[in-house]
Amino acid sequence: MDAARQDREVDRNYDAFVRVLSSLLPEHRDEYALMRDGEIVGFFVKPGDANRAGVETYADGVFSIQ
Repeated sequence: MDAARQDREVDRNYDAFVRVLSSLLPEHRDEYALMRDGEIVGFFVKPGDANRAGVETYADGVFSIQ
């Protein structure tokens, strides 16, 4: 995995997450968002579940959990 690419992905996803956070809270409070390419691809109750889904879905390891 390219560490610089992963860092850029985390930064991009965090920025996108912050922009939509207030609209997410009513339905997804206390959940973790799996993100890729600045998009939320799923919500999970446990961070480990989000990470597992990311690893299984993205073989390149480029995703983040917010």
